[in-house]
Amino acid sequence: MKRVLFGCVVLGAVAVAACASDPTSEISGTPTRISKSLSVVNLAAGDSTVVTAETRDAQNVALTTLPTFASADAAVATVRDAYLPPLAQARFFVKGVAAGATVVRLSADGISDSVIVNVN
Repeated sequence: MKRVLFGCVVLGAVAVAACASDPTSEISGTPTRISKSLSVVNLAAGDSTVVTAETRDAQNVALTTLPTFASADAAVATVRDAYLPPLAQARFFVKGVAAGATVVRLSADGISDSVIVNVN
């Protein structure tokens, strides 16, 4: 009887230990994509708009690492930090300078994305 009871206790302890580990921990917290509020921005020269972006993991959880941003062609469109709350997102102004097309490149922790900017 003691052997059976001991076997059940050991088996129960192994089962609890197995359930204690999170099977998704390997994908949690590792940046996999940049989520952005706009994929395409259409502006007239002189106009601007705010774009937000945040880094997310494979479980679609927002991470604290904020993406950086830069215009590929400042002669067509410029970008500057908007410093608007919440600070869990990167917020930046995109301003049309002259007619043409460019992209705003976003990057964080080895991943990247872009926002297409068309200026009329």
